[in-house]
Amino acid sequence: MLLVLTVKEDGSWEEFYFGDFQKALSIANYSSRDNKHSISLTALKKLK
Repeated sequence: MLLVLTVKEDGSWEEFYFGDFQKALSIANYSSRDNKHSISLTALKKLK
């Protein structure tokens, strides 16, 4: 499972994505230089 929250300046928050980690990982970008995965919020919206 993967939980992504958006936190506003006033400290309030909302759930942006809560779903399958493997689905998110499959469309994430991998950087071998930094050895990390990243995914845009736009891409996460498509998984909803």
